[in-house]
Amino acid sequence: MGYRVVSGLMTALACLLWSSPLIAQEKSDLPVVETLLSCGKDCKSATDPKPDNEHTTKYPGVVLTGFVMDDRMRNGPMPDALVLLRATVTKDGILKDPKVVRLIGASKFAEAALESVKDWRYQPATRGGVPVDRPNWEIKVPFVSHISDAISNSDIALFGQASALSAEGKHTDAIAKLLPVLSKLDLTFYERETVSLQLAIDYAQQGDLLSAREYLDDIALIGDRYLAKEQRPNFWRMLALINAKTGQLVEAKQAFSVLNAIQPVAADDPLAKLAQAADQKMHNDKLLTATGRIAKASGLPSWSHYLMRHNFTFVKVSGKLDRLSIWCGERLLESAFSDKAEWHIPKDWSLCRLDVYGDPGATFTLAEMDDSPS
Repeated sequence: MGYRVVSGLMTALACLLWSSPLIAQEKSDLPVVETLLSCGKDCKSATDPKPDNEHTTKYPGVVLTGFVMDDRMRNGPMPDALVLLRATVTKDGILKDPKVVRLIGASKFAEAALESVKDWRYQPATRGGVPVDRPNWEIKVPFVSHISDAISNSDIALFGQASALSAEGKHTDAIAKLLPVLSKLDLTFYERETVSLQLAIDYAQQGDLLSAREYLDDIALIGDRYLAKEQRPNFWRMLALINAKTGQLVEAKQAFSVLNAIQPVAADDPLAKLAQAADQKMHNDKLLTATGRIAKASGLPSWSHYLMRHNFTFVKVSGKLDRLSIWCGERLLESAFSDKAEWHIPKDWSLCRLDVYGDPGATFTLAEMDDSPS
C-alpha cells in the first residue's frame, strides 16, 4: 500500500532567498598534503576502469546484521542499503585498499560491501594504451532486496499523522513523528526516500536548511527512482533551491538541470531566476561562501562540496573538524584541518570535490577566493 508526501508545502519553499556575506581571513602556512599521481600528458588518451565481470553483492544474513526477525521480514522485503567506497583499481584489475566513504543503512552493510568487492574485477585504466593503477576510484555498492512501494501498517499510520501535522504547520511535531521511522534498520529505499523527503520539507519550513539538505542528499545518492513519480520534480526543485541557498552552487545547477529535463521550468518561475542569479555569481564573484555542517544522520560524519575556486579557507567554525580531502579526478590531497590556513589548488586542476570530516553537527563557513596565488 503506497502513500504520498504533502506536496502543497513545496510552494511555500519557493520564497526562500539566497545571499552570501563577504568574508576575509589572514593567510598562514599551508598544512602538509599528500598528492597522488595523475595522468599528465596522457590525459587525452586515458581510459577509466570498466567492470570485467558481474558485480554482485553478498547480502548479509539476518544474524550477521543483528536484525530482529519479525513477521514483516519473513513475508516482505528485507532492508536496503547503499555503501560508497573509494579504492585504487590496480593495473591488474583488482581493488586495492577499499575504504568506506559514505553509508546509508545499517553499519553491517559496510562490512558486507568490503567483503563483496574482493571478488570484483575490472578492465584497468589505461594511459597511452598501457594499463595503469587508477587511484581514488569511487564505487557504489547497493544492497537491494526488493524494489517495493509498500510500507508497514504501523508506519503508514505514523506517516499519515506526520503529514497531517505538517499540513497544519506543526513541523516540529511532524519531525518528531518521522524521525523514529527513519531510525529503523529494516527500511526499504522507498520508505527511506519518502520519509526523508517529508523530513526535508518540514526542516526547510522551520528554516533548518542544513538538516533538510542532509536528507535530500541521501535521496540523491540512492537515486530518485524510489520516490513516487509525482514527487520527483518536487525533490529536484527543493534540492536546487536549498543548495543555492546554502552556497552549494555547482550542486544547485546540477539539480536544476535534472529538474528541467523531467519538468521544464518556465522562464518566469522564481527558481529559474534564482538559478540564473546563482550561475552569474558562480562565474563572476571573486569570493564565494557556503554554509556547511558535518552530517548528523548519515552513517559517516562528513560534508561534501564541489569547489568553484582554487583557493579556500574556513571561518566561523563551531565544533570539531578533523581532516579534509580534495579529489580532482585521480589527484588527491589530504590534510589535517586548520581554521588558520588557506588551501591552494593548482590552476590546471578542475572538477574538484572537497570532503570535510569531523564531529557530527559541527558547523562552519567555507570561503572560496580567486585573489590568492596558487
